[in-house]
Order: sequence, then structure tokens, then C-alpha cells
Amino acid sequence: MPELIRDVPREEAAESATAPVEDPPPHDNRKQEAFTYLENNSAVAEKLINGGYGNLAYSGWKVIRETNQEIWIDLEAAWSSGGPSIHHIWSVDIPNKQVKALSQAARNLEAVTD
Repeated sequence: MPELIRDVPREEAAESATAPVEDPPPHDNRKQEAFTYLENNSAVAEKLINGGYGNLAYSGWKVIRETNQEIWIDLEAAWSSGGPSIHHIWSVDIPNKQVKALSQAARNLEAVTD
């Protein structure tokens, strides 16, 4: 029969309060800045984000790669008729004022718009 162990040391209680975070970390500000730069400097990305392609429903964005020089942003959308999500990926290089379509889906949208 298992034996009951009675003298188990107790863990110390965690501190009850932590200092609130007042400002988001600069890292998050940089991501938002890159997204805003993409939206303002790529007519195709702006059109996708704002529902300008009737057959594509924009569902959100995320950063998939980040270096000191550039941030890769994935704009996710799906066909209105259904199916898997489509990932439209751009490189945003704010210091050099460059936006470049990286994924085939993003390049395809740019080719249709040109």
C-alpha cells in the first residue's frame, strides 16, 4: 500500500503584485511601424488589407522574420469561395524605404495590378 508523505516542503508564495507594463516593448512598436509602412507604401497590400479584392478576404497579419534591417510581414487571406489560407509575404525595409513582394502569392497580386 502506498505510504502517505506528510513532511513535504511547501513552495514559497509568488509575489502578489508585479509592476504593470506601461508601454509596449519597442520590438512590438517596430512591427506595427513596419505593417503601417507596408500598408502606406504598397498599393497591392493596402488593397488586400482593405478588402479591395472582392474574391479575397483578408484575415490578418503577422511578422514571420525580423532582422535589424528588415521585417517580413505575412498578410493572410482566403478565397471567398473557401479553401486554405493564402500567405502574401512582403519584406519591409524602412531605413532604405523599400517594400518587396517575397511570396509567389504577393508577386501574383502585384502582376495583376500592374
